[in-house]
This record gives sequence, C-alpha cells and structure tokens, in this order.
Amino acid sequence: MASIPSERRQHPRIEKHFIVTFYEAGKTDADHSISQLKNISRGGFCFSSSLALTPGSKLQTMIKTPYLGESVSVLTTVVDCKEKIPNVIYEVRVRIEESTPEAEDILKKIEQAFIKSKSQSQI
Repeated sequence: MASIPSERRQHPRIEKHFIVTFYEAGKTDADHSISQLKNISRGGFCFSSSLALTPGSKLQTMIKTPYLGESVSVLTTVVDCKEKIPNVIYEVRVRIEESTPEAEDILKKIEQAFIKSKSQSQI
C-alpha cells in the first residue's frame, strides 16, 4: 500500500491580493518591482512578476496590507519561478527567511482572520 505524503505546509495558505514590492536583497539602489500577491502564509507567498527570478535569490520584500498604513518588510528566498506567459509573466514562490516582530504580528492577524472567516462560512 502506498503511503500518503504528509502536508508540507506548516501554515494555511490564504488567498489575498495585497500589493508587494521587491528588490534584490543587499542592493539598496536596485530597481523596485511592484506586483500583487496571489496567496500568502506565515511561511511564504506567491506573486506574479514581469521578471524571471532565479531560485535561491534573496529578495527584500515589502507587503502593503489594510492592517497597517505602512509596508511590512520581510527577507525572502525565491523557491520557484514558473513562466506563465512566455517572456512576460512569471509566477514566483518565495519563502520568508527573516521578518520583523511587526511583520510576524501582521501575518498572524491575517491567518487568524482567514481561519475565523472560514469557520463562520461553514456554519
């Protein structure tokens, strides 16, 4: 009998379309790219990009949420980058490597709001 693979996610994936700004970590003069999240969790997120990003690349990433007037900053690593429209749109998955206590708090609030709204919709 084949074994069932365990869920690799440690945190629920939340379909939210927050604004994300990113640039190559360590390059403060780098061009900033802006996109929209496809989904987010406390471990990472997925967004579209007009840039093909190399897995393993470090990005300084700022997420704009309705929970704060300012952006939340996290250091991420590109896990995967898939071409969706040839040479135009890429789907990028990143893992959160470092975050501020403020960012952690916001990510927890997003997760809790999602869990609460999901449980209420099942009533």
